[in-house]
Amino acid sequence: MVFWRINDVLPGCRAFNIHAKKDYRVNVDRLQTLHGILPVIPKAQNVLWYKMYKANRDDQAVASSHGKFLLARDLAAMAFLFLVFAGVPFLILGGKPFNMVYFMILVVIYLLLVIVAQNHGRRFVTNVLAVESIK
Repeated sequence: MVFWRINDVLPGCRAFNIHAKKDYRVNVDRLQTLHGILPVIPKAQNVLWYKMYKANRDDQAVASSHGKFLLARDLAAMAFLFLVFAGVPFLILGGKPFNMVYFMILVVIYLLLVIVAQNHGRRFVTNVLAVESIK
């Protein structure tokens, strides 16, 4: 519900070929020294990234970004559920001018929370890579 993908949903699946290249804090050369040639297959990227996360999960930056990502993800999921179970019935059963406005407000809230969750997910991935690359 957050990343809108069918396959390779997790942001760790794009850790090395997309996210690491966009963050100046990540030293890709150092990561290659520590872990060998970095994978390009999405599932293999996520496996290696998760290994790095487990090794660095007690780091304050990693733990903080993980908590923020989980909170944003859960808020987006709740907004989606609220949209489906409150917005759609009200759209059908509510008064004409107000029902459309209410539904659109719920859609906007969901979309904003999805953007927040996606950003926190990418930041979580890059924080793990940044912490791992300074070892």
